[in-house]
Amino acid sequence: MRRAVLLGAAALLTAGLAVAPAQAGKKTKVSSQVTIAGFTYNGPTDTVTFRGAVGSNAKCRKGRKVVLRQLEVPVVAGITRSKKSGKWKVRFTGDDVPPGNFRAIVTKKVIVKRRGGEVVKKTICKRDASPVFDAD
Repeated sequence: MRRAVLLGAAALLTAGLAVAPAQAGKKTKVSSQVTIAGFTYNGPTDTVTFRGAVGSNAKCRKGRKVVLRQLEVPVVAGITRSKKSGKWKVRFTGDDVPPGNFRAIVTKKVIVKRRGGEVVKKTICKRDASPVFDAD
């Protein structure tokens, strides 16, 4: 009985070692910075447009999900994706979101490079939150 348990444990360890190299690859963590550059208000249409940028390396700037939150209510004012340059903008009507303090949040993004079905490199673009922006 003891011999069967040892053989079973050895088989599991061997299987685990066989799987580990297939998942191996270089892992890089990249910092990100999100900022709110400003906002504009269009009175006749009652629309507010916030704009800002995501700062990081080229891979981590493009296509990042940016969430703009109004902090007092709290409500999500809008969600968008950054352009290749890292610039983003969110537009909403003034009736939907009251004035106040806002914060932009850029979510984590994982970029996986594969070669022949095997993970070669994994880039992790870190999450960030902007400083509070007063839009009264």
